[in-house]
Amino acid sequence: MTAITSPTAFSRLWLRWKALRLPWRKQFLCGSDLAGNTFWEFRLSGQESERLRRIVKYPREAQMSDVEVAPQWIQWLRHTRRDPPSIQEQQMDVVRQERMKVLAAEADAKWAAKDSYLEMPAQAPTPSAKSDLDRMAQQFLPPQSTEETRHSPGAQVKQTESTREARSEQASPWAASTKTKDEPESWSPKTIRR
Repeated sequence: MTAITSPTAFSRLWLRWKALRLPWRKQFLCGSDLAGNTFWEFRLSGQESERLRRIVKYPREAQMSDVEVAPQWIQWLRHTRRDPPSIQEQQMDVVRQERMKVLAAEADAKWAAKDSYLEMPAQAPTPSAKSDLDRMAQQFLPPQSTEETRHSPGAQVKQTESTREARSEQASPWAASTKTKDEPESWSPKTIRR
């Protein structure tokens, strides 16, 4: 928003005259914003029962691409707000926006100071952590005794099969259990003739 110079005494008097709601007038001045835009209400000719239309008039020296209307005035233009905003309310909104920019800059600086979870950590794993990983990997790899078995694929397959069988027999608690006489038999339904 670009601030326009304050109006002269004559223009203030003219604006005050235009704001009077005289019965013969069709257009009334409702207020202005900090950028110098004026906001008007008007009646369409012959339609007394309809609500008043609302428009904004920009200053002559303003470029159309540079015109910004405050959110309070947009609400008033769209009839979602009954009364037009005062100058004090508009000034407080500008102060609030400046305060929000400062708070947003502080929050951005706070987040920039924290480590990102998307980046790799700067440290390499410690030797104790590396040795723990090696021990865990050796638990799941089959043991290899000689250089010959490492290089011959057939011997390696036989060795892995035998180690799997040995591990499954040792690890499975259900393999040792046998059926006793106290255990009930499974239910099998009888066929019915129709």
